[in-house]
Amino acid sequence: SPSSFFWHLFCKSLNLTSFFNSVPLVRSDNIRWCVFLPEELRKCEKLKQSIAGIPQLAALYTLVCVLGENEFQCMRMIQSHQADLINLDAGLANYASTLYSLRPIAVENYAASNAAGARDLFYNASVIVPAASTVNPTNLRGKEICSAGAGTAEGWVMPFGVLIADLKTIPVTQCNSVVQNLIRYLGDSCIPNALNELFNPFGDNTQEVCRICYNQGLPTWCTSQDRYARNQGALRCLREYTENIESTVKPVAAFVRANEINLAAADGFPTADYKLLCPTQQAE
Repeated sequence: SPSSFFWHLFCKSLNLTSFFNSVPLVRSDNIRWCVFLPEELRKCEKLKQSIAGIPQLAALYTLVCVLGENEFQCMRMIQSHQADLINLDAGLANYASTLYSLRPIAVENYAASNAAGARDLFYNASVIVPAASTVNPTNLRGKEICSAGAGTAEGWVMPFGVLIADLKTIPVTQCNSVVQNLIRYLGDSCIPNALNELFNPFGDNTQEVCRICYNQGLPTWCTSQDRYARNQGALRCLREYTENIESTVKPVAAFVRANEINLAAADGFPTADYKLLCPTQQAE
């Protein structure tokens, strides 16, 4: 609806005063930010405290943190005026726009401007593979992969778009279901949300696309709350299975945001043990 909107990304470099003052759709002093992960709820509560500590903002706005079951429920809550803001990656933002008539009001930026020499607004996707791997984009048939998640730009739209449309590595046998094509081509994998109704409209997606996800037997299995969901989760999936010598599950790649491996290095991810796989079949 015209009065609904979503927040693509709220980053710490954003000027809070100018941001809230530029939101014409806020009609009350309560701004409801919908989150669906415990760690995001904690960040929201910290942001709430920060806003309360800025007199010119605190006099006008109160941030209310709303916990949804997942990103799609948050989208529906915004559409039905039960929430106002959400933080989404670019791929899921497209679904928010096309399915729920939401629109972005802020975007992540790493520089003061987009002038020459400024850093990119968005990191492209990348495929991370073990350093000793001989896998390439043309021999993924039957292989296990770890993805940031269905619908995400880095774990879904970009990598599978290249493999299906550009390289034609993955054959299209069912036009109205990307997941069905992946089930027929890949081995057991972890693609969180692949069983969500948005990507499983007929309810016939089988569990191969989620079989190696972490939260087996729990309601959060193969959802955005799975331990192997999102960018860091996909790297965790690849690393933990690779390093477990007793495991028969050996995913060959993680589909994540391009800069994610560098960010993970700060948390101890052994970057020297992995490399980037390019569409040209070369590794970096």
